[in-house]
Amino acid sequence: MARRRFPTREGTPPVTRPYRRRHGPDDEPRSRSNLGPDGRTACRIGNLRKPDGGAARRGGAGAQADGGLGRCVVTAPGPTSGPSSGAGTPVSAGAPAGVGASDFGALLRYWRGVRHVSQLGLASDAATTPRYVSFVETGRSQPSRHMVLRLARALDVPLRERNDLLLAAGYAPVYGLSALGSAELARVDEALGSMLAQHEPFPAVVLDRGWDVLRANDGAARLFGTLLAPDPIPPDANVLRMVVGPGPVRDSIVNWPDVVPALLDRARREAVGGVADPATAALVDELRRRPEVREVLAAAPSAGVAPAPVVDVQFAFEGTVVSFFSVVATIGTPIDVTAQELRLECFFPSTPESREMWTSVMAGGR
Repeated sequence: MARRRFPTREGTPPVTRPYRRRHGPDDEPRSRSNLGPDGRTACRIGNLRKPDGGAARRGGAGAQADGGLGRCVVTAPGPTSGPSSGAGTPVSAGAPAGVGASDFGALLRYWRGVRHVSQLGLASDAATTPRYVSFVETGRSQPSRHMVLRLARALDVPLRERNDLLLAAGYAPVYGLSALGSAELARVDEALGSMLAQHEPFPAVVLDRGWDVLRANDGAARLFGTLLAPDPIPPDANVLRMVVGPGPVRDSIVNWPDVVPALLDRARREAVGGVADPATAALVDELRRRPEVREVLAAAPSAGVAPAPVVDVQFAFEGTVVSFFSVVATIGTPIDVTAQELRLECFFPSTPESREMWTSVMAGGR
């Protein structure tokens, strides 16, 4: 803290007294009494009071978080309404109701609530200060592109929603959204195709984050094609809707009451970043509200020792029963939205009898 020298009588030591800068980085945020007539914060220089129009030339609206003497907050505090970090946080990754897509502070506060992280915890993970996080959330500071990405990474925000945070802060998205099969995802597409082929004759499918089937090998085409016959496999086939919702696939699952609770738990657990996107959250909610699904979920045991390490899916197939369990793979280090949201699900026979039976089916022996 600086110290000011005051004149003294001759022969006595000088007297120093501490003083604080009026607008230093350690001061509390300026009160609303200092707002100008246009709603912007005004600078006070002596007895002169004028709106600060040169903050952008001195480093931008975010300069007040680390600025020096005389710097002022350019924008008035934004609305403080928005999601809290308490109980009842939505499971959807989209912007919550009442929060605009351009309100970066409210979106940041929403993601803090989803992750149950305080401003102090977020500041520690993002290598900044709680005061700066507070300024950003209330609209008093404009974060840089680099800071937006640091905050999003600290909160483990999925890549798609990181692009939304960048747009809300006024920056262009940095993560690509390439279609599967495009030149940008050629290596990913080649790897998935190789894994689908290597898993023959057993079923394997590629899913997006909404559980829509994007690719399938011959084994999966034979399984679902037979179950859906005489109708063809729909181009927008969705695994959740086919298995949980009414239809021929659900009717062919012998242990459907055991499969439904496990599959709905998977939908929550395997969501990108642990938070379901709005469409998937709406689909899961729709399926949970079905009377037969509610009855199964109510009767499902909440705890206990399972008889097996995994839940098998037992299909009634051509007069016999074939059992599979699945293994899910994801892209390890994605920097593209589509690549992060892809999942490869491979079905393995649960018993030697199922392995032998399905191998015979695919070899044309049945």
